[in-house]
Amino acid sequence: MDDVQFAARELTISLSVEEGVGREGHRCRMDVLTCAGEVDLVSEPVFREALGRLKTSDVIVDLSGLTFIGAAGINALIEIAEQRRASGTVRLRDEPAILRRVLTVLDVPPNLIRNHPPSR
Repeated sequence: MDDVQFAARELTISLSVEEGVGREGHRCRMDVLTCAGEVDLVSEPVFREALGRLKTSDVIVDLSGLTFIGAAGINALIEIAEQRRASGTVRLRDEPAILRRVLTVLDVPPNLIRNHPPSR
């Protein structure tokens, strides 16, 4: 996948690929979606579209640049994990502490992995 950029009013997203260890424990290529800014009601459709473009079975969503994520954005993350439940994982990298707390309370799919380490 070529590096792809998406943008909304307060959100910038880029898509790239990196090597990692997949669900089955073997090395594989993973799509990486990197977010910066806010995922709110206005930018959520752009966020959802970018999540829909992730093609590898195991994917990483890097939230290190995220400053806000609303209910619609959280719902989009849970839905993409539900869609990939049988075939892969959605790994969150550097998610904000408040998002970690919300996901702890919610019944999230087991393939939505939190605190994924950064690439080396």
